[in-house]
Amino acid sequence: MLRKLADSGVVQGSAKKFSAAEVQELVWLVAERGMDPQKLPRPVREALDEYMVAFVAEYGRMFPAELERTTNPFTGEALQKPNPKRPGALIPVYDAQYRYLRSLANRDLGKPLFGEPSPREREALVNFVSRGMGIEAGSYAEAQKALREEIMAGTPRAEQALRGADPNLKYYALLSLRGDRTYLPLADGAQGLNLVRFLGKIGFDQEVGVTVAWNGGVPEYRFLVGGWDHVLQQSVGEYFLIHSHTKYFLNPHSQVMGKGDVTMASEAGKEHRMSAAVLFSKVDLAGMVHNAEQLAGQGASLPYLYDAASRIYRNYVQHPYGMSEAQIHVDASGRMDRVVVRYAFYDKAGLNHDRLESHRKELGAFLEKYQPKPKVEFLEVPMADLEKGLPAR
Repeated sequence: MLRKLADSGVVQGSAKKFSAAEVQELVWLVAERGMDPQKLPRPVREALDEYMVAFVAEYGRMFPAELERTTNPFTGEALQKPNPKRPGALIPVYDAQYRYLRSLANRDLGKPLFGEPSPREREALVNFVSRGMGIEAGSYAEAQKALREEIMAGTPRAEQALRGADPNLKYYALLSLRGDRTYLPLADGAQGLNLVRFLGKIGFDQEVGVTVAWNGGVPEYRFLVGGWDHVLQQSVGEYFLIHSHTKYFLNPHSQVMGKGDVTMASEAGKEHRMSAAVLFSKVDLAGMVHNAEQLAGQGASLPYLYDAASRIYRNYVQHPYGMSEAQIHVDASGRMDRVVVRYAFYDKAGLNHDRLESHRKELGAFLEKYQPKPKVEFLEVPMADLEKGLPAR
């Protein structure tokens, strides 16, 4: 069935025609390598959805206890979600269950959890590193290693090459950075902040982020492909420090790509330069409030994330247009009492500010629903002020 989907031939999407080779590679990336299904043209996506449901039904009989889980233990992704028609009940998230069962099958077969790279991925990454970056790489493993080192160092040639890369190549780069693991372990928070800021400025079709896993011992910093609304936080001991936001693109029908059932094909879209994209979302802020109050109860400091002496929790979002910092102040009882969101732009020229003020108001109203009601401030500041206190590369 999967092979049949991959051989769909030329498919007309809402923004472009997908060649047979493009469809084949996208099906592989979505089904085997965890890419967002929104990258597929709708007809193929709908057929793949049917395949995933059938796969879950078939392989779920082999792992019945695993389908009772609410989260993927490898990634934290939600496997079930609330039923909007029956409060308190849960319904399956079939694509997430598919990814989890596929990982179990890969593990039992001795394969990487997240699948093996296709021949096209291997060839493209080697060519990208060898020709695009001028680094000799005779194999996929050598190309992975070289690209990972360049990205971690934040080199100008890595930045230039990735800015000009097509979306699939950028995704290959993220996969090579993470490797066969669910996350890339990092040395410390400074390395994590620098990594996400480097990638976030370039701009990818996927969010990336760094979490801090901490249960009272030495904190572990982890690079993930995904953000607040992609990765469900573990119930205890894992906190986001920084994540990226993606650009908005419109198709010829003025629909926002990647929203609802609209295909994300940024290479064929018109960039919608909304300045509001540098701000946090409601989902972001809800997670931060939870994390701030949880860390306040621990009474210990975590570098760059929470300072126990001042009782201030900090979090960041990076975007190609700018970045934001949230400071959540916690009172002596461990409850949020003040929120300061500072944001800055690299260059405001050419940005659309129509949604900026209304988005600030929406976020403020959302925070003010908490009890006791916190004081909320949104401050636009120069980028140099926002970057003070952040690690230098």
